[in-house]
Amino acid sequence: QAVGLYGAAFALSGIFVNFVLGAMGADYYPRLTGVAYDKAAVNRLVNEQTEIGLLLAVPGLLATLALAPWIIRIFFTGEFLPAIELLRWFILGCFGRVISWPLGFIMLALGKGAWFFATETTANLAHLALIALGLAMFGLTGVAIAFFVLYIGYTLAVFAVAHHLIGFVWSAISLRLIVLT
Repeated sequence: QAVGLYGAAFALSGIFVNFVLGAMGADYYPRLTGVAYDKAAVNRLVNEQTEIGLLLAVPGLLATLALAPWIIRIFFTGEFLPAIELLRWFILGCFGRVISWPLGFIMLALGKGAWFFATETTANLAHLALIALGLAMFGLTGVAIAFFVLYIGYTLAVFAVAHHLIGFVWSAISLRLIVLT
């Protein structure tokens, strides 16, 4: 039962964000690799992508957050209503994905595969530890909380790596959007 609730909530949380990020990635990564030699251009492009991602994804995330009970009923049955709380935590984690996603591509565009591998491996190990901790402390809801906490840490980590590699900083507009949303 727990796996079904988890699977339902996780799948619903990612539908909209995966669509937005996938569509953006088709255009973003090639443009980023094209300017990888120019740190100012990379900074500008990552900030633009962050802004676009937030403007496209946040309305859908907020709607899913607010309408979670109805969304669960539409896609599943009343037996899945306990997944509402998980869905809400996953949505908060997806917000972190939207912010961190443009940053993660910096490592790839610069050809820094070792940085990317280290960052992703560390994040996955941290996620496993957070899942174990969350499960022990809060039960199934703790697993969804772990996803949210992971993306807080992951966003800070990829920001630190991007700052180290190219001196990345969020623009005032990007930062304002992140804080407001």
